[in-house]
Amino acid sequence: RGGPCQTGVRGSIRVCGSSVTEKYLTSETLTLVNGWFTTGDFGYQDEKGYLYLEGRESDLINVAGRKVSPIELETILSQLPSVEDVACVGMADPKGISGEVVKVFLVPKSQGYDVLRRPTRSDLVAYLRNKVEPYKIPFEFEWIERLPKTSSGKIQRQLLRKMSEEL
Repeated sequence: RGGPCQTGVRGSIRVCGSSVTEKYLTSETLTLVNGWFTTGDFGYQDEKGYLYLEGRESDLINVAGRKVSPIELETILSQLPSVEDVACVGMADPKGISGEVVKVFLVPKSQGYDVLRRPTRSDLVAYLRNKVEPYKIPFEFEWIERLPKTSSGKIQRQLLRKMSEEL
């Protein structure tokens, strides 16, 4: 909180220097504080000092006050042989208990995999159970044809959130 993170510990990315802007043109909330500019990204630094960006802080999912990185879940779920692509977003907790819950959008492999053998919700939860903390287990899984992406290939999470709200 306000200082450097230990090696390998995830944190907010802040930068300083003579070439760093004092604020975003369109945002009064993202400004220079004590000489440091918060980029809105999060990541970690390895033992050699290399910085690894893991995503945007706005993409983090707040489950009962605990932060869930969509990239962590996506990395694990993308290892399933039936999954071509995957994206996680936060959606309002339908029970109104934990603020947000995790929703996963999965794109099935189109070739070489039997659609009838696609993992069920129970299969996916069982797969994740020994890999992540219980609060990170997604509330909902949805199989879709393709993920919305920008021309540069970034997942358009805001469109996926909107899709979740419309259902």
